[in-house]
Amino acid sequence: MAATEQKKDNPGTETDPTDGEKKKPNILMIAVGLLIFLLVVAVGGFVGYTQLPQVVAGITGAGDGAIAIQTGAPHPEAKGIITLEPFLVNLADITGITFLRATFQLGMEEVQKTELDSNSIEVATIRDAIITLLCSKNSDEIMRPEGKENLRDEIRTVVNERMPRNRVAEVFIVDFVVQL
Repeated sequence: MAATEQKKDNPGTETDPTDGEKKKPNILMIAVGLLIFLLVVAVGGFVGYTQLPQVVAGITGAGDGAIAIQTGAPHPEAKGIITLEPFLVNLADITGITFLRATFQLGMEEVQKTELDSNSIEVATIRDAIITLLCSKNSDEIMRPEGKENLRDEIRTVVNERMPRNRVAEVFIVDFVVQL
């Protein structure tokens, strides 16, 4: 006990040479372990980011309640653009009046041979279909990215039902403001 007390009281006395060496390898091991962990996470994230879309695209369901998910570009490239005037509609929110101001561009499968007049029957039909669709939505449905993607798909569907000659390949949201 006297030797132990002497070590505490006298800082100049010799200590066990292994005391100082134990701390350095522990810090080094922690640093190496952390570096390996970060490397594994980075590689896993890269592989997941690059491979997950193909895996998700391959998911198909069968039977009741099945879900089929498609990623990538399932629609042909847009070769022509129709720019629509901005839409201002009331959304179907129950809690109060909610406005949506949105501008869409329709990417068409074929190039328009002539410029569409804003007073043409085709534009009126397209606007009517989109306004009817927008008024049926509530703010919760369209505020999230998935909601906007669903809205694009629904706009493409309703416009293609009304304009079978030149089909919409893609819907571009140019302006999108929801005021609660």
